[in-house]
Amino acid sequence: MLKKSGHPARAERARPEWAEAERAAGGHALGVFGLFFGVVFVTVACTETPFEQPAPRTQEQPTTHQNTGVLTGMAPRATGGFPSVVSFAPRFPNDVPVPPDTAVLDQYNTDFHPRVLVVRAGQTVEFKNSEDTLHNVHVVDTATRETAFNVATPVTGSYDYVFETPSTYDVSCGIHPSMAAIIVVTETPYVTVADVKGAFSIARPPFGDYDVAVWNLDPSRRSQRQVAIDAATESLELDVAEDAS
Repeated sequence: MLKKSGHPARAERARPEWAEAERAAGGHALGVFGLFFGVVFVTVACTETPFEQPAPRTQEQPTTHQNTGVLTGMAPRATGGFPSVVSFAPRFPNDVPVPPDTAVLDQYNTDFHPRVLVVRAGQTVEFKNSEDTLHNVHVVDTATRETAFNVATPVTGSYDYVFETPSTYDVSCGIHPSMAAIIVVTETPYVTVADVKGAFSIARPPFGDYDVAVWNLDPSRRSQRQVAIDAATESLELDVAEDAS
């Protein structure tokens, strides 16, 4: 690259032979040299390989992240009016954000609605009182028997709580002993509540291996097994032998 110099002009040096030839030829030698230089430059510029954009590559989704269809099955029938809960815990990395929606456990007609509520760990639950009767909400961890909280829910009032620890929780009203509910807190987002006969359906989880757990109020009807889910998996029989009759 040529640089302009700021130094003062220097004494004229001896001219090279081609310059003398140029002056003798009336400037034709420089024209020939300049033409030659120009040809070389143009030739280099024209023979340079142009830059080519690489063709876009399509990224195939791994089979463990496909999710199509509906998975149905049978779990143990409800016990004491409390239906079974079926959960699918993936045995592979599967980071699904906690739903931003607030789950609701309501109190009306002197009962809890729903009787079984499933939420993700870290999800907010609103405990509502939608009738003109004073209630309270007493929540106990069924595994540790520790009280999570015990608060009054005044008429048309509510109370919010975030369950951080996966477990099952007994919910009762100290004012009305007949009122009861169960809250199932899970890490996995793939959970469903069966109907009273044990039938369930869920959007088929991504393909892969899962620990499938069935919760029922009756401990003898609970179970856990490993299941591989793929494109051929359409139904699961998670019932126990004594429920087959």
